[in-house]
Amino acid sequence: MNFKFQEVKNDMIYGILYGLLCGWILSVFDIDDICIKVLQPLFSIELTTDHYYFVFGICGLIYGIIHG
Repeated sequence: MNFKFQEVKNDMIYGILYGLLCGWILSVFDIDDICIKVLQPLFSIELTTDHYYFVFGICGLIYGIIHG
């Protein structure tokens, strides 16, 4: 049981790192600014690059859990 939990934990960490890496690569091409400008009218709070990276980290986490 403990071994399986360790594998899932590693998959979650790697998923977060892969998500953040993908977000960073896209931000090199200014995709982060495009995403923020497109999604801003849908939210009442001001979206920032912190939100952008948070979403990519969560998406990577979910991917790591599902495909790990």
